[in-house]
Order: sequence, then structure tokens, then C-alpha cells
Amino acid sequence: MPMPANQSAAVNHFDVVIMGGGYAGLVQALHLTRALPGASIAIVEPRTLEEIAAIDKIGESTVEIAANFMTRDLGLANYLAGTCPPKYGLNFHWAKVAEKTETANDYFSSWVPQGPKIPCYQLHRGRFERDVTGMVEEAGVTFVRAEVSDFTFGEGQAHTIETTAASGTQRTLTGGHLVDACGRAFLTARKRGTLRRKPEDLFGLDSFSSWIRVKGVDPSIIAAIAQNRRSSVSGYFATNHWFGDGHWVWTIPLCGDEDIVSIGVVAHRQRHSPKDLNSEDKLFAFLAEHHEVLHTLAKSGEVEDFKALVRPAHITDEMLGEDNWYAIGDAAHFGDPFYSMGTSSIAFMVTSVTEVIRAKLAGEKNADSKRAAFDEFNIGWGRVAIHTIRDHHLHLGNASAMSWRIYFEYIWWFGFWVPLFIGRWHLDPAFLRLIKPTSQLLMPEEAYEDLTELVERGVNVGFADPYREDVLLGPDFCPPKDDTVDYLAESAYEPQRLNIYRALGMTLRKSAWWVLRFQWRLNGVTGVLRPRTLRRVGVMVGRSLACTALALRHDLRSAGKKDTCLDEFDREFATYVPPRPSSVTES
Repeated sequence: MPMPANQSAAVNHFDVVIMGGGYAGLVQALHLTRALPGASIAIVEPRTLEEIAAIDKIGESTVEIAANFMTRDLGLANYLAGTCPPKYGLNFHWAKVAEKTETANDYFSSWVPQGPKIPCYQLHRGRFERDVTGMVEEAGVTFVRAEVSDFTFGEGQAHTIETTAASGTQRTLTGGHLVDACGRAFLTARKRGTLRRKPEDLFGLDSFSSWIRVKGVDPSIIAAIAQNRRSSVSGYFATNHWFGDGHWVWTIPLCGDEDIVSIGVVAHRQRHSPKDLNSEDKLFAFLAEHHEVLHTLAKSGEVEDFKALVRPAHITDEMLGEDNWYAIGDAAHFGDPFYSMGTSSIAFMVTSVTEVIRAKLAGEKNADSKRAAFDEFNIGWGRVAIHTIRDHHLHLGNASAMSWRIYFEYIWWFGFWVPLFIGRWHLDPAFLRLIKPTSQLLMPEEAYEDLTELVERGVNVGFADPYREDVLLGPDFCPPKDDTVDYLAESAYEPQRLNIYRALGMTLRKSAWWVLRFQWRLNGVTGVLRPRTLRRVGVMVGRSLACTALALRHDLRSAGKKDTCLDEFDREFATYVPPRPSSVTES
């Protein structure tokens, strides 16, 4: 089946040219068509629909930010609900004894008790991208079926993109705005020399990955044990994380009707060698040695493909350039699929890029200051996402240390990052400037050092299940789940109406309490009273108090202001005339 035909082969200049028609390029194009319906957009993509539909990518699982973006911004709610398996959160499993992993009963597990507040989905990336390609074509985007052979930054003028089709036909495009969505080709980063892939540039992250897709598996191998626990949702239709020394394994169901599951390993060179996972047979041997239950799951079906990435992590120094060019998706950064944040990172980038293009096409005076603020934010978010994987090689296999770590990172995900996106605060330059002093708290280096101390001492400080109510006993004691902040209230759907300061203040208080609780478990009163601990807690509490004041100011400014959509609804409903009851006529 051929790719969509060019809508106008004679047109060579576009408002926006997107290099790459994978997930990032497609959702960028779809978002632009919805936000800027009059803009001319082209996607340069050489693959056929059959090639696009091939399943060979990390990034099959969505979480709250990506799911909200895909349903609310892209209008894909019906498509996702009708074609993709649900994702019931993240489950975590540690072997009770490393030598015995025959069933899920052989693991200490954290099972998500209920479905997420924002419905999330597991994506068969190839099929998703094939289908969205058709949607983007219908929205009026021009597809150029060719490879990017070269391109030149405009430097104040239009960018020039040289393309070569499979037939050898060459075509030159120009674009007012240029988006690099070509993933690990790193087109813009290589031209500008901004690519960072060495561990010393990535907080020591030195990992590799390999994975298989298996069709016709027996889901009861995993699902049965989850149904016997307190969960009200399927344990199989979640992203399951299986931990071992210096590695973790994912299992992700991709198609419920065909029982296709993705099984992949992320391992760290400090503990494992890429040579141990560079073939399908070696991957099976690895599973048999470390996670027999997953070996059994993989053997219950038929392997469709095997893929590997020798060095998946990277980041670039520029993402939204001064000269109307942008790098999104893997062309910008990637850390680890651990929290399924790749598509959420793309949501941050795509909405940022669209707002900058909109502002520049509209001739707004502050367009470039927005661009600079959004560039700094997205680079900062990329660094936070990579820092979240710092020291994984030390912590992954320790159930006590890693469960406390996950709990802490959940506090920030549900307490700050999700509300930040829902309220569109990442598109408010004034807010981004305001929170700069808090930015170092987003990369909790000292918390990870405390966890390393726990691992080195071989201490068990208990299991911090992020789905249990009794882990943090004290202020804000509830677990860091997605109903901690009421970010789905109707009024929160307008940009900046959600009170992000209240969410951040609560997150800081809960983080401070986590530090005290963890230190009490690890070192007792001595740990709580250490100057290092008191300083960290003092900073968090101080920032929390400042957020309380800002939250009050936000409430006062918002008082009496109605949500635009709700206000329109109320005005229209005021004209509603209820029908009078009709009389019954006897025949």
C-alpha cells in the first residue's frame, strides 16, 4: 500500500516543513493543523505505510501527560478507546530470592489498585503511526515521499531542504519553520554539534536495551496473580517492571485481540555487557537466568521481531532554535523507558513548538522571548527525565531502596508535572522564570545518595508501595496518586486556571516529609537531625510557604473569573425554554 500522494507536487514552499513522519512528526503536524488551520505544512518521510506499520520502536506505553495530550489536544479519544488496549498504570516486581523466579508469586510486588484518572493506553506504535498518517493527510498536510538528503538553516530566511525519492527524483523544499522529527538521525544536532551521548553528560547513565514482540502469548501467566490481589483492574494490561541487579524488564501488551506483548530489557554497563543481549537467543537466555516467569511468557507465543539499541540515552543542547528550527522527540532527548515518559516529553515539545510558531506567524513582539523560555524549559525537562535514571545500576535490584525511590518520584510526577501540563503552565514564560529557584529540587541528587547509602549498608527500611495509604504517616500522608491534585476540574482545562502553586507547595511538603521519614527509617533520630537533612527539609518547607502565598494570590486573581467554555454554556442555557408537558388525548 503506497504512502498518501502529494497533494500539490508543484508547491515547494511551506510555512512548516517537518523532517520525519514517525510519532513525533505526525503529532506535531496534527497539532499544528488544529491550532493553525490555515498554515501550510509538509512532512518529508520516505517509508511506505507497510514499513511504518512495522513494530520496531521503544515507546509503546503512554502515561497521564501523553494520554491527556492525545485525547484533549489531538482529538484521538475515540480512536484510542476503540483500537488500543488500556494501560492500568505501572506495576513493580522484585524477586524474593534471585534464584527463584518461576511465577509472579516469587516476587515482592506493587500492584496498581485501580485505573488511572486520565485513561491511558498501550500503543502498537507501527499501527498507530500508520493510522495517524491517514488522519494527517485528511487534515491537509502534504507528504513528500523522500529522504532528506541535506538541509540548510535559513539564518533569517527560509530553510532549504533537499529531498531524494526512492526513484532518484530530487526535490527542493523551503520552509519558514523547520522541525526535526527524524529521531536518532539527529539531523539538527549533528549539524550544530549539540548532541550529548557520553555518560558524563548524562549523569552517569550508561545503558543499553534489547526487546522482542511476541504474538499469541498466554496472559494468564501474569494476570492470574494480579486478580488474586487487591487490584480492581487487570495486572496484565499495565506496564509491568521486573527488577534485577543492574537491569529491569518490561512487559507491555500491545494488542488485546492478538495477545501481542512487548518484552524488553534495559541493562546498565556497570553490571552487564551489551554482548549478553545482542541477539534473540541471548535475550531468551537472559530471561531464563533472571526472570523465569518472563521466559515462560515469551515461550508461550511466537516471536515477531528482535530489536536492540546499544546506547539509547542522549540529549541536545538546543531544542527550539533562534532561527525558526526545532528538534522534537528522539531528535531532542531520550533517557530510559522506565516511566514511559517519551511520549509525554513529546507532548511538552509539540505544544511548545506550536505556540512559538503561532506567535511568530502572528507577529507577536514577545515571540522570541517565548521561544527562549520554552527552549530552556524543554532542555531542563530532558535533563530531569535523564536524571531520574541516575544511579539505577545501584538501586534497581534492591526492593527497599527502589520502592522508596519510586514513591519519591511519584510525588513529583502526580503532584507537579501532570498538573503543570494539564494547566498549560509550561507555556507561561513568567511562571517558568518564577520557578527557576526551585529547579534544583527537581533533580534530587541528595535523595539518590541516601538511597545509595541504604544499598551499600544492606539495610531494609521497609517497602514503600506508592499505592498504599500507610507509607508516609503525617501531613499530606496520602499516596502520590493521580487524584492528589484536582487537576481535572472543569475550570482547570483553561490555560493557567489550575492552581499550580498549590500543587507545587503540596509536593514540596510531601517531599520534605519523605526525607524525614526515610532518614528516620535509615538512621533514626541521628539521621533526622543531621545538618544535611535539616537544610534540605528547610529549603523545601521554605519554598512550600512561598508557594502558599502564591497560591493565595492566584485564587484572588481568579476569583469571579469564569471558565470561557462554561461561561458560554451558561449564557446559552439561560435562553433555554423548558418544553411544556403535552396533554394525553384519548383515542
